[in-house]
Order: sequence, then C-alpha cells, then structure tokens
Amino acid sequence: DGSGFEECESGQTYDDLEPGDHTFEVQAVDLAGNVDDSPDSRSWTVVEE
Repeated sequence: DGSGFEECESGQTYDDLEPGDHTFEVQAVDLAGNVDDSPDSRSWTVVEE
C-alpha cells in the first residue's frame, strides 16, 4: 500500500487492514545481491461486514 520494500519471510499475514483496496508487492533478491527488476504484486479489497 505505498510502502517501500523490506525484507520478509514467506507466509506473511496482515491483521486489522482498513476496508478498501490493498496491494502486496514482492521483489526478489538473490544471494549475490541482484535485485529483480520486475516485482510481482497481488491486489485485493477488504470490505466491511
């Protein structure tokens, strides 16, 4: 949602997201430090119940 990239582990969960559209982007970095120039992303919408 507009934040910069930060190191993380597989299996992330996010609690208490506000209703609305959200996007999660992943940028791979290999052991040599090469950064993927085409990050993958997934978007979803949280709705109020």
